[in-house]
Amino acid sequence: MLNTLLPINSVVDFGYGQGAWLSVWGKAGAREMGVDGPYVNQQHVMIDADEFYAADPSQSIELGLCFFLLKIRASAVKIATLSQ
Repeated sequence: MLNTLLPINSVVDFGYGQGAWLSVWGKAGAREMGVDGPYVNQQHVMIDADEFYAADPSQSIELGLCFFLLKIRASAVKIATLSQ
């Protein structure tokens, strides 16, 4: 439904698990990218292997791409706070 209101053509999901949320966007025509740790078993994910980026979530992640929609699972990403 959101895609009918906004033309979302690219989605990235940090901590995507099996990729169920991403697979829905892929079926709707969006370019999808799942970012998670290298421990993810690729045999059980719901997106193509070339749409997966293995990364250490405790480190800075640079994809070199821009995405229209972003989803982050809080436990998957180390969130830095800025001190003043």
